[in-house]
Amino acid sequence: MFEKPDNTVVSVGVATKPYPSWRLPGWNRYSIGYFSNNGCKYFSSPFNGKPHGLTFKHGDVIGVGYRHRTGSIFFTRNGRKLEDAYTGIRWNLFPTIGANGPCQVHVNLGQRGFVFVEANVKKWGLAPSQGTLSPPPAYGTERDTVLLAMGTASTDNHTLINMDGITSNRPPPYSANNNSNSNLLD
Repeated sequence: MFEKPDNTVVSVGVATKPYPSWRLPGWNRYSIGYFSNNGCKYFSSPFNGKPHGLTFKHGDVIGVGYRHRTGSIFFTRNGRKLEDAYTGIRWNLFPTIGANGPCQVHVNLGQRGFVFVEANVKKWGLAPSQGTLSPPPAYGTERDTVLLAMGTASTDNHTLINMDGITSNRPPPYSANNNSNSNLLD
């Protein structure tokens, strides 16, 4: 964390795509988050937080890891691994950071050495050590993609009605060329 005011809550975790930009990781289905304000881990709901570690603030280094053999998600704080948060997770996961206010964070997907030394020894990482990254992939494609995407905050709360009259709170479809919400119906 480079800058984080005391009243800003930051969640670091993993999520599937598409993920709504207005929800912190851990508060929506198929997501897991470790929260700065209370040190709790959340799994797919804002109501089931469980104590997991210390709170984190300006100057702390928080990491998230995934062991594909066991399906284990774990977090690190300042280079020290916390106990496994969850096991048996078998989804296409993407590193995710969310905040409910202003903050500045530095993201390392493997382009530099990790503070968590074990990750350097095993050469974990998701980004090339040199060169530039391509744009984020469109929703619905996970194969051979660069795992870096940015969402924007929105104050709009869309309730969608599909052609069958069923309502949903799905986010609008992703479009690389158009960032408007004009195509809300399938």
